Amino acid sequence: MSAALVRARWPYRLRRLADGTGAAVLAAVLLLWWLLPVYNMMLIALDPEGDTEFTGDIWPTAPTLEAFRGVLFQRYW
Repeated sequence: MSAALVRARWPYRLRRLADGTGAAVLAAVLLLWWLLPVYNMMLIALDPEGDTEFTGDIWPTAPTLEAFRGVLFQRYW
């Protein structure tokens, strides 16, 4: 393979690498954008008092499934 041909392919390879990297970054941002509300719902549902999102904690200190039991068996009120 001649040196001229290798130099001619270099911009194409660089552009392909940039496209792949950009696609991966975009996919990561979109995945985070989609999973953040799901995380917030789980955070609120697993907290016994339901106020974890206002304290700044990443995870409730004593997670419980009591909220799910109340919804499934209609014992909320």
